[in-house]
Amino acid sequence: MDFSSHNPETSNPLNLAARNNDALLVQQLLKKINPNIADNRGWTCLHEAAFHDCYESLQVILKNPECRPLIETHEGHTALYLACRNQASPQTVKYLLENVEDIANYGSTESVTPLHVVSGQGNLEIMQLLIEHGALIDVQDYDGDTPLHDAVLETKFEAVSLLLHAGASPEIPNEPGSFTPFHLACSKGCSETMKAIYPFVTDINQVTSSGKTALMLALTGANEEIVDFLLENGIDPHIRDINGDLALDIALTDGYHTHYKKIFNVTKLHQISLNTILKACKPHYCKMDILEILLSSDLGPEYFDFIEIFHVMLEKIGDIRPYYRTNAVLNSHLNICEYIYNRSREKFYEFFYLFLMRGVSVNALEFYECPPLVYIHYCLHINSFSEAFQIMIDHGCNVDYCSVPECYYKDKCIPDAFIASLTSDALTLPYMISYSLHVDPDSILQFAEDSGVSGRINSQVQMTLVTMAGYDPSVTSETLAFHVAPLKHITRCRIRSLIRNRKGGVKSTKEFFKILEAMPLPTSMKNYLSYH
Repeated sequence: MDFSSHNPETSNPLNLAARNNDALLVQQLLKKINPNIADNRGWTCLHEAAFHDCYESLQVILKNPECRPLIETHEGHTALYLACRNQASPQTVKYLLENVEDIANYGSTESVTPLHVVSGQGNLEIMQLLIEHGALIDVQDYDGDTPLHDAVLETKFEAVSLLLHAGASPEIPNEPGSFTPFHLACSKGCSETMKAIYPFVTDINQVTSSGKTALMLALTGANEEIVDFLLENGIDPHIRDINGDLALDIALTDGYHTHYKKIFNVTKLHQISLNTILKACKPHYCKMDILEILLSSDLGPEYFDFIEIFHVMLEKIGDIRPYYRTNAVLNSHLNICEYIYNRSREKFYEFFYLFLMRGVSVNALEFYECPPLVYIHYCLHINSFSEAFQIMIDHGCNVDYCSVPECYYKDKCIPDAFIASLTSDALTLPYMISYSLHVDPDSILQFAEDSGVSGRINSQVQMTLVTMAGYDPSVTSETLAFHVAPLKHITRCRIRSLIRNRKGGVKSTKEFFKILEAMPLPTSMKNYLSYH
């Protein structure tokens, strides 16, 4: 069914005459038709005349003794409400106000009054008329909004000023969010409106139902002038919302580094969330300028000692399938290091060393913790791998970490990092073999072939590996089993095996090189044993 003014079956001649402002015809029809007959919207001729600003017809209708001047449409709209909604002339509005008692405060079914409507429009002349005729200034609609809320939401500065000087309160919360007009002004990012309201505010730290302060809302409005104004006027940056977040945390989420720096400078360090570094390193939050502020600050080691849940099981290759439950702290930085590397090599090194200076380990510290060398493969950060790997090696990275302890006592141990390499990108294999005691170039090739994943190792990497082992460059993983290893390489593998199987085993790269350094051998021989 057509519930509109265009439905001819429900519009009577009187309504149509009022709509067209044919006052003479309206006067004649009123002798035969009841003025209170409504169409399918609940509109009478009075509503039509008011909505379409038909002043002459309106006068005729209101003078009719049978007219019910406060009659409402199905949506609870009076003639005055419709006149205001359609921005009728002041004379039409004034005539209704002067001839219909208390019509100024009749609201819709959602308790929206005419003053709500014109405040949102910024119609100052009509607002003044309504106030002069007794319109309630702080009346709340179904959502708890006052006319001042509506004026602020529509950024009608002059309407806001008029309401405030007429006595409107800027601290009435709406529902269910408990946003005051001051909160909304800060959230909308309108500094002119916010500054107009501020002198009427008694508590600058008033919070919403979710615990948000005006400062937090101003950050979402992204208006630096409002943020500066609030900080200069003493707003407390240490208030937490119901999620436990400070304004600083919200600034981090929004990613405006200028806002973040200003709030960071006024926030006490002991109030800053301990997981702020972890959050700043998330790819969807990461901003280099914000990360630099944090890493260059006086944040202590406790901010670099967090636990991140990380349930990951790598692909099963052969009989090996590493599984982790938590992430190493350094992995939070490795998660974004490729992004930083592509933006600035200088910052890549600077941020990496700033992390390590806080005592962050380059190895897994717990049994089920994902090692950084595994994680960098998991993130597929290949462009920055060689630089990141060298930094980690310089700081004691254990290439031979294996999450299966008994594997250390076997000659065929495949450390987790090599499984990760075969899972993601085998280009990293030659880098790691030079620092591994447990993996030889030909052994990893044969392992990949036996496990059915040798196709992941491209021909260039395969050539590099067989050359490292002393084979002819034409040898591939498929033909490796049919070739006899060079005698020098067999000797090298035997010596490495003896070192691996010494009493107590060798469980780290650092331990391997310490043993190698103590051996009474020429440097060239030591380099040969470590594939350098």
